[in-house]
Amino acid sequence: MTRTILMIALMLAVHLPAVAQDERDESSHEGHNHGPVSSAPVAAASQTGTITVHTIQGTEGGPAVTSGNVFVQFLGHGRQVNRLDAKLDANGVAVFENVPLAVPFRPQVTVEYAGASYQAMGDVMKPGNPSQEITVKVFETTDQEPDWQVKMWHVVFNITPDGIQVIHMMVAQNPTDRAWLGAVDSEGNRYSVVLRHPKGAHSIKMGGALHTHNTRLLDDAVASTATLMPGTSMYRIEYVLPVTESDVTIPLTTPAKVTQLRVFFPDDPVLKLHSESLKSLGQGRYELSGERTVEVFAASDLPGGKQINMVISGISRPLSSDEIAAGSPYLARGIAAIGTLALLVACAVAMLRKRGSDANSDHA
Repeated sequence: MTRTILMIALMLAVHLPAVAQDERDESSHEGHNHGPVSSAPVAAASQTGTITVHTIQGTEGGPAVTSGNVFVQFLGHGRQVNRLDAKLDANGVAVFENVPLAVPFRPQVTVEYAGASYQAMGDVMKPGNPSQEITVKVFETTDQEPDWQVKMWHVVFNITPDGIQVIHMMVAQNPTDRAWLGAVDSEGNRYSVVLRHPKGAHSIKMGGALHTHNTRLLDDAVASTATLMPGTSMYRIEYVLPVTESDVTIPLTTPAKVTQLRVFFPDDPVLKLHSESLKSLGQGRYELSGERTVEVFAASDLPGGKQINMVISGISRPLSSDEIAAGSPYLARGIAAIGTLALLVACAVAMLRKRGSDANSDHA
């Protein structure tokens, strides 16, 4: 299993685009003689470029896209270096001309259409690659909840000086060709995907399809105000739960039908996880990274709205930072494979999307 994970990580690393690498490749050829110099005139590289955004309708029988807002973020060195805004014309097209190329960047295009936002990433733009066309698929929206489900859900535990860290990585699938606006609660708020956590959790972080502009932090949940897109979407949250008792119960509520649930708990001689709804797999220990080992629990085909109580026992009392630093026997070894699990989730998303595209092509 370790060999498989390493192979997946290497495959993903090879295909990850990097603006910095392109810049290094450019600079590595400056000031060096690589052979005979041609006397033929060389055209100057363009210092400005053009980005053309095309939208296509992804909902069968939906109307032609004739309006919508478009903005392009220029991403370089892990941050936004510029942004341009425009509106779609009557043909569903937006053209950005005279785009400065002095600093290489990747364009991230966002199209706002019918109450939802859709994104697509372009290739690195620079003087040697001044123009490109980017296509964004949009969908009609619906307020009727589709028969969506969670295809895969990973829950990872780690013990930290601040308490028990819990990380959720979930892949949701909307089998329809319409974006779901979400359900309306008693206060009139509309949420699509709601991931619940115990009250008192802190240090809450989000990722995947959850962003600060489309997510609300409730007392006991992280709720997405964004639409649930057709196809697969990944959601990620993490939080820390303070330890106040020797036995800590962490509830898990399924937001929809769950095909596969996996729970990863540190392999420790003292701390143990128990749940009547989860089954230990085999010997219960799988090597994930180096010397680190975890115990894996599983459940399958769970209905929506089901609550699973996970009880962590063996904590005689909360530990101080000094005790943890000294290596107290009550401290579970931390999991160093969060990045690897995230890569596995990313691979699963890619596989599910490919299956979906293959199925669509079969029906075409």
